[in-house]
Amino acid sequence: MESTTKNRKTREQVARMVERAFGGATLAASEDAVSELKEGWFNAAYNVRLSDGREAILKVAPLKDAEVLAYEQNIMVTEVASMRLVRENPAIPVPEIYAFDTTRDVCDSEYFFMEKLAGDNYEQVKESLSPAMQAQIDRQIGAIVREINGFTGTYFGYDGNSDLRGATWKEAFLKIIDSVLEDGSRKQADFGFPIDDIRGAILKHASSLEVVTTPQLVHWDAWDLNFFVKDGKITGILDFERALWADLCWLLRTSVRKNREQANLCSMERQRNAPVSREKDNIFSFYLEGNQGKTNSHRNLEMVIAFYPYFFLIPGTNAFRGLCCSLIVMVQPT
Repeated sequence: MESTTKNRKTREQVARMVERAFGGATLAASEDAVSELKEGWFNAAYNVRLSDGREAILKVAPLKDAEVLAYEQNIMVTEVASMRLVRENPAIPVPEIYAFDTTRDVCDSEYFFMEKLAGDNYEQVKESLSPAMQAQIDRQIGAIVREINGFTGTYFGYDGNSDLRGATWKEAFLKIIDSVLEDGSRKQADFGFPIDDIRGAILKHASSLEVVTTPQLVHWDAWDLNFFVKDGKITGILDFERALWADLCWLLRTSVRKNREQANLCSMERQRNAPVSREKDNIFSFYLEGNQGKTNSHRNLEMVIAFYPYFFLIPGTNAFRGLCCSLIVMVQPT
């Protein structure tokens, strides 16, 4: 994928990073010793092969002055911290971090090397698998995500961004929402409603978030593209850069909702706190009444709020787009 945040490196630059990370090691002599991995949107990533035959994955953060969203500040710190933490649980197949360099001397941004996973990207091979095999793998994904959720923290929000943390889920959530609205306003994004109306509607229901008292680790990007599989088993989970300490049911509107194990877990949470959970979940999908568009008809407006606040600049333009459901407004006739 093309993105304005990718901080690409030459072979010579990668060679210097390899030497730093692996104690004087060198790249393999072949031309394909450094191969760019182009699937991601945010970081530059490479498959790297050393002269002794070892392979590793290199991820390079955006430049310090790159235009990113507020919650994307220092997310490589979040990623490395989360991966090192969950690796303590052997039930979570996360790659080993070989080296993480924040000095910015051999490279103009942070970077890290990690273990290369065995197997194939699940998204890329899924359609070739039988329905039974897909169901088996999806259950494994749900179980892995549940293990990740088993880690609890001391605050809500992001490891890499202290500005988006709070002692309570309500406090952290409102900071995240405000950051999304401010980022969108800065780029003149059209949310479909005045920002003050959106903020007011969220604040009206924010007290429902007070039921959440335990920060749980949530992998916010657990979709098929971030899992590797081999012989019917998950061999690894990637991309913890958007992980945060949050309400478990933050997961309900991500791709993990299809996984049976995770769905069952969220159902149990709902049964324990049924009345409050309904309102809490409706912070993401709640209703306003009013007029919309050029008609005078009464409308029921469902707003899915910031379950995935990921905006990006379209290369070569000034357009500011939302990926997934950063702030989606859907109009439904009553």
